[in-house]
Amino acid sequence: MGLSFSEKGCDPADATVHPSESPPRGTVWAWGSAGLMWALVWFHGTQTHGLTAENERRLWLATTWMDSSKLLCLPFAAVTVGLYLAGRDARIGRVARWLWVMLLLVIAVQAVAVLVGNWPFPWGSYELTFEEVEESNRYPAVVSTAGAAQAMGSLIGTLLLVPVGLRWCGRDVCPGGPFRRR
Repeated sequence: MGLSFSEKGCDPADATVHPSESPPRGTVWAWGSAGLMWALVWFHGTQTHGLTAENERRLWLATTWMDSSKLLCLPFAAVTVGLYLAGRDARIGRVARWLWVMLLLVIAVQAVAVLVGNWPFPWGSYELTFEEVEESNRYPAVVSTAGAAQAMGSLIGTLLLVPVGLRWCGRDVCPGGPFRRR
């Protein structure tokens, strides 16, 4: 069995959200729209690329999976807006505020890197592959740099999200919990 709230040192009454502590206006809409857009891009990818590692190179609504990948910058932008709205008035310390700003920057860079990394591919065509774009003289540095930025941004963003999330959860969900500010 697990520990109850009282055994953890948390009073369930402390976990209630007061109107003054509810998420800032627009936060839920930003994150909800990001989730919806991400789901649509995923669905489009399953219809065009397929569910396996093998690219099936299909068209759906005259677009390829690389076309929907260009639109992944929109969910990243919506997540950035949601994080900004959630954290701009949050009562967090200097270190958590600095981590929050870094997280915003990393996600914004992710949005740009996704857009730039997929932009060289023509809309509605499998004419070019990633390898052909990198080998061509048109955009070799752009695509490889954007891919590296996406990979590093994912790692750094995840590492930054953990302490920011713990600080926010410790403050909002269980004020008497293990992550509370002392």
